[in-house]
Amino acid sequence: MKLKTESSISCLLSVALVGAIASFPQTLALASTIPEPLLQLSDSGLEQTQEPKPLFLVQQNGLYGYMASTGKVVIEPKFDVASSFSQGLAVVVINNKFGYIDSLGKMIVQPQFDWAYRFSEGRAEVGIGGKSGYIDTQGNIVVSPQFEDASEFSNGLAAVKLNGKWGYIDTSGSVVIKPQFDKALRFSVSGGTPTGIGLAAVLINGKWGYINQSGKMTISPQFNQAGIFSQELAAVQIGKQWGYIDNSGKVIIPPQFEKAFDFSNGFAGVQIGNQWGYIDTKGTTVILPKFEQVGNFSEGLAVVVIGGKYGYIDESGSIVVEPKFDQAFNFDNGLATVQIADRYGYIDTQGNYIWNPTN
Repeated sequence: MKLKTESSISCLLSVALVGAIASFPQTLALASTIPEPLLQLSDSGLEQTQEPKPLFLVQQNGLYGYMASTGKVVIEPKFDVASSFSQGLAVVVINNKFGYIDSLGKMIVQPQFDWAYRFSEGRAEVGIGGKSGYIDTQGNIVVSPQFEDASEFSNGLAAVKLNGKWGYIDTSGSVVIKPQFDKALRFSVSGGTPTGIGLAAVLINGKWGYINQSGKMTISPQFNQAGIFSQELAAVQIGKQWGYIDNSGKVIIPPQFEKAFDFSNGFAGVQIGNQWGYIDTKGTTVILPKFEQVGNFSEGLAVVVIGGKYGYIDESGSIVVEPKFDQAFNFDNGLATVQIADRYGYIDTQGNYIWNPTN
């Protein structure tokens, strides 16, 4: 399907210098609460795969390649579009077809798909003939393309859309929870011992609730919008306000925010009035609302917007990189992507350029 192909390439372009590709249904519930420029930053529950030798996307003369953390180019820019690495592989696009390379630049899975996404739990969604299926890291089709849409795997399950409804399959493609939901988010991923592990938000008749991995509704559909559990809490919208619940459905932080993000590193971005700040898991304001937009904390820093420009603060709320960028993204392995006009570069945590903005 041409539409899906075009949207997939657009998705890759939008995050090409940012990070792993986000699967379509993963941020549906929170999408309307997240300022568009920071949408990529907000799904902190996604699996964060650490590569042995992290590589970073660079762009030269309209083509994409990869550099080491020192700024040295290690894979020459030659791809039309590319993604960051996940589980040792990265999506690349050649002549509008999607394939995968390894960290040496070797083509492991030849470009042949109409769309393709990042690997999670050894599987990646790919598109053939307008349908979504899954491949393994060798490029073998392990779940035949048959779904109208699909998500990445988390906790052994992936949300898939069939005949207009969402359900869940396991990594072999077996249906574990039959398609019956209007929308479905991914299951909470492990990390420490959060009580929210194994729950996923689903939409039924205009209301969001939560199911467990057996498909049992554990929190009845009652929310206007709902997010993914992180650090034992999930952001939910009750009426026009956002608050947070625990995995029993009990309201832990009363609805009081215009918008709210999921928790990351003990902080969650919340909007009060027209300004954004941060709360902790008890609901205490730890960074006063004074920013136009915010992102999640990553490696001790978070993106904030002041006067229309993007910079970074630390966990005390102090500005450590002055707002001067037209856009900026999370730190990953010590570097962050920043944008000036239509050019992208990388900075370190002190704000020094490791890769000067290029296009």
